[in-house]
Amino acid sequence: MRILQVAPAFPPSAFGGMSTHVGLLSTGLAARGHDVWVATTNGYDFKHAMPFSGLREVGPVRVFYARSHWPRRYFFAPEILRKLREWIPTFDVVHVHDPRSFVALAAFLVARSRPVPYVVTCHGSLSSRIGSRWLKELHDHVVGRGLVRSASRVLALNQIELREIVKFGVAPDRVNIVPNAIPPKQNGTFAATLEPRNNEPGLRTILYLGRIHRIKGIDRLINAFALTVARSPDCRLLVVGQDYGAQQRLEKMVHDLGLAGKVFFPGPKYGHEKELLMQMADVLVLPSHVETFPMVVLEAFAEGVPVVTTVGCGIADELTENQAALVVSSAAEMSMAIERCLTEPDVAEQLRRNGLRMLQTTYNWERVLDRISNIYREVAP
Repeated sequence: MRILQVAPAFPPSAFGGMSTHVGLLSTGLAARGHDVWVATTNGYDFKHAMPFSGLREVGPVRVFYARSHWPRRYFFAPEILRKLREWIPTFDVVHVHDPRSFVALAAFLVARSRPVPYVVTCHGSLSSRIGSRWLKELHDHVVGRGLVRSASRVLALNQIELREIVKFGVAPDRVNIVPNAIPPKQNGTFAATLEPRNNEPGLRTILYLGRIHRIKGIDRLINAFALTVARSPDCRLLVVGQDYGAQQRLEKMVHDLGLAGKVFFPGPKYGHEKELLMQMADVLVLPSHVETFPMVVLEAFAEGVPVVTTVGCGIADELTENQAALVVSSAAEMSMAIERCLTEPDVAEQLRRNGLRMLQTTYNWERVLDRISNIYREVAP
């Protein structure tokens, strides 16, 4: 089957979970014998573009990186429209990721005039609780809701997103739940050994990995860390990610709480540097107020890192049911959960093992590929 993935960003971009997912999905489908192409932009992050554009081969996948322009948050890349007009009629199915972007609009404008079915994954973008509400309303006013409503099928990451999609106006029978997943390493297993962490002697590392944005609740994590370090001074907190306007206030908070020298903001890290951070972490904390589906939790599971997250996490119920993470609702609870991961080896080991089990069952990579492949076959003419 010839499959076209249309996404605002694609590796080696640094746009986080959505870009990572599309990269893994494209490679996984190609490994199954599908002819997979990708239309995307060369945006690296919201401040920079990658130093190349045009058609490139990324492993078994052919990728067209359109030159991105301001506003980068909308992934404005006019030349992608020309490429989609050329490409879309030649494919069996088009898969559009993140409908509230210029590249998705371009795909919609072309696909609706061609007899080619398209599938949409929203990646949480329909939620009014995440991102700029007025920009989303403007996009819906200009484009209408047709992009999502006209899709042959809409994929939701979980039950929470399914409800948002139905509320948006999509018939429930055209929505399928397909969670994110990550593939095992080349040896067919995950790297989640229960070996001691790669850390400095006597120093324990608490890791946050993601955007530095107010919705991520990092202020709650810093308050929780202040409680933790008062009882366990051999701890440090690494807040790793790109600044989305919240870092200056957080740095002042660190200073006011007397945590200088204990809390660090090393900036965004990707690829091998990100893997090294996971390997040295004793616990990963995701303190978000709202989070549709955090890929970083699955990445922590794969590296054997215990996870603490909040009730705002879109998969909190599944994590609690499977005892794969400690789910909290306040800074005080977060501090207690962090300390349990640091001081109770049995708790840390149970979280690691249960997280691994979820990667092999609920978030099984091959099953996710099966579901998506079946959906493509169902909608293709």
